[in-house]
Amino acid sequence: MASAPVCLACHRQSPSLRLCGQCKLAYFCDGVCQRKIWKAHKPVCLAASNPSVDMQRTAHCGNGLVATKAFRAGDLILVEKAQFVTKQELARQNALTQLGYTLTATNGNDVLASHGPIMSLINHACVPNARVKREAGPFRKLYARRAIAAGDEICTMYDAATDDDECATPAMRAEKRASLVERFGLHCKCTHCVLDASLDSTSDELD
Repeated sequence: MASAPVCLACHRQSPSLRLCGQCKLAYFCDGVCQRKIWKAHKPVCLAASNPSVDMQRTAHCGNGLVATKAFRAGDLILVEKAQFVTKQELARQNALTQLGYTLTATNGNDVLASHGPIMSLINHACVPNARVKREAGPFRKLYARRAIAAGDEICTMYDAATDDDECATPAMRAEKRASLVERFGLHCKCTHCVLDASLDSTSDELD
């Protein structure tokens, strides 16, 4: 039996909570709880309204970004403005971290910057189908690296050295998996890594 949903604002668990009417992801006790955390929840609702992409649950990595239409290699998928928040605000509004935003330190150390609400939903893949390019100022652009069909999950490579960086061989992916675990505590479950693990298991059985 599925567990009862949890209110995003007060964390009360109850089967009678109401679902957010826009994003269909978050639950609230009532309008009071929804207004209380609206500032943090609003970006998620905006992400769900982009016509080219949709936020969906994935089988391997929680929420993910899925294409709602086909893209060719080189197509611009979306443009988004990065978000900035002070460390003090981040500490006061820990709900931002609960939404899974990836935050990285900027030069001043007093300000944290992240992708915008939509790009923050993108999961990692060792052979990604998209890449994020930084533009002048706070803007980020998401491009298709290869053909993406409607319904495909859009993935980028975390901590890529270059725009075209990818792990094309099992050895490169093994090195990347170790780096992701060490730096982010992330265990990659992308299609290629799952296949690598399956082949390794089969090889061990044959030995």
